[in-house]
Amino acid sequence: MNPKFESVKRGGYDMEQVDRYINHIRTEYNKIAGEYKKLYERVKVLESEKNDVAAAMTAAHTYERNRKQAADEQAEKIVAQAQAKAEKIIADAQRTTQAKTIATPTKPAVKPITEPVKRDYSAFDEEMKRIDQLLASVRAGGEMRDGTSNDSKIQNAGTGNQNAGATRRGVSDTNRFTARLSPVRANG
Repeated sequence: MNPKFESVKRGGYDMEQVDRYINHIRTEYNKIAGEYKKLYERVKVLESEKNDVAAAMTAAHTYERNRKQAADEQAEKIVAQAQAKAEKIIADAQRTTQAKTIATPTKPAVKPITEPVKRDYSAFDEEMKRIDQLLASVRAGGEMRDGTSNDSKIQNAGTGNQNAGATRRGVSDTNRFTARLSPVRANG
């Protein structure tokens, strides 16, 4: 667009000045239009990146929720296994005690009976401590002190000493352990 102005002899405009001004306006307009186009393209790129980040965040939240749910389910399984083991150990200890008491009802027979029960209780107590440590690690979402991940600890949990015994104190340890776990189940 190149406008032409008629020349006027009196009080008119200088045509060269008008043309220079129009050319200046055209140059500025083209510069602004170019910047606008660049900014518009940049906005498109940023919107695309924003959508990608939103999708990644959604995927991360889903993964986190699924992993927490799996850890909670595994923790409940471990607790159930530990409780079943404790009940079995208590029942075995009671049967052993009853059998030995019936066989030798005298006082000297009590000492040989208590030694295996003490050993069994010690093994049971170690298993409960290991389960406490595992649950604390699952809640924290971190690694165990020995550098292994929660996933491997969860898979290996409950595979400890099969011959652990329990006494009246062992039962109370199980109850304390279950009481400590209850808030985790409630928050599940």
